[in-house]
Amino acid sequence: MSKKTPTAEQVATAIFQAQGRFDVPRPCDEASFLDFVNDVGAEVARSNFEKIMGMLSWGKSLEEVTKKLKEGQ
Repeated sequence: MSKKTPTAEQVATAIFQAQGRFDVPRPCDEASFLDFVNDVGAEVARSNFEKIMGMLSWGKSLEEVTKKLKEGQ
């Protein structure tokens, strides 16, 4: 069975909601999170979903996460 690939919006929404669950400072609003997904690219956001969630749960900011993803780490 093939897994459905989430859309950029679904990824952004899931991570945005998870930030509250992990007590990580929230971005200003969901729009800023969609900007983040668009900035790093939807494919990168999808393929690095667990990594992104982990970094956010460790207290990294969206800017730090974006920088790490763009560096390929």
